[in-house]
Amino acid sequence: MERQTLAKKLHADWIPQMNVERGESYYFNVRTGESCQEHPNMRQARATERKQRQLGEATLTERLERLREYQEVLDSGQLAEMQEYAKQALAVCVQALALRLATLNSGLVRAHR
Repeated sequence: MERQTLAKKLHADWIPQMNVERGESYYFNVRTGESCQEHPNMRQARATERKQRQLGEATLTERLERLREYQEVLDSGQLAEMQEYAKQALAVCVQALALRLATLNSGLVRAHR
């Protein structure tokens, strides 16, 4: 991205300059009188990058929240299903206990005769 940005032509208001004392280059805006060491196109690219990052983070936050909501729905559905399984298991245990008691009672009645 940086190469592409720097390869773009500078806006007509900006001209590259050289500070001969320091040997450093900088850019000067002839319309506004502003000067900066960073390439003007890079400043624009960084601003665009910040906006895109904010949009990406907002999208990510939204998706994570939606996933949390889905997880809550799944968890509540699992809980309801587990409760139903527990009821069925309890019913089976009660039936088995009733059958066992009936078997014991019939054995006691036979033993009493």
